[in-house]
Formats: sequence, C-alpha cells, structure tokens
Amino acid sequence: MSRWIESAVRIDAPAHRVWGILLDTARYPDWNPFLRRVEGELQPGARLNVAVDLPRLGPRRFRPTVLAVLPERELRWLGRLRLPGVFDGEHRFRLEESGEGGVR
Repeated sequence: MSRWIESAVRIDAPAHRVWGILLDTARYPDWNPFLRRVEGELQPGARLNVAVDLPRLGPRRFRPTVLAVLPERELRWLGRLRLPGVFDGEHRFRLEESGEGGVR
C-alpha cells in the first residue's frame, strides 16, 4: 500500500530565484521546519545526509539518494528506512509556472 502526502504553495518569485533557494541546502531550516539539515551534492546518484525533526517521532537521520535534478523544474530524492521498499520516502520539489510571474 502506498501513501502520498502532497502540498502546494504559490511563490511570488520566478523559477530561477526559487531554484537558487532550493540549491542552498544550508538554509533549508530557515524555511522548512522539518528539514533541519541537508548536506551533500545535489546531483543524481549522490547520497545526502539529512536530519529531520518529525512531529511525534522527534529527530531522525537519513541518507537518501538524489534521483533527479532538473534545473528550475524538479529536485527529488529517495530515502529508505530499514527495509528497502517497505519504508521508502520520496521527497520532491517540483516547480511549475503559475502564469502570474511566480511558481507553484
């Protein structure tokens, strides 16, 4: 059984500016309360060091693999907890033009 959690926000900034913020992993805690630290190279196949702070579960560390880096369009990684395929988590940032000069 698969479960998805998806949310979308509109950002009043061009895709290139938002993309620059996504590439600045040291600043993730400034805008994402769950991602406390993201370290590593954002390139397909690279392994990241990610520290999260999850509600009711507390701090956790993961070593996800970067799946996609499509400039100004998508950044995606896959993390596994214990048994591959059982507790997998895919994290994706997808940028889409909103038609009003920003992205969602």
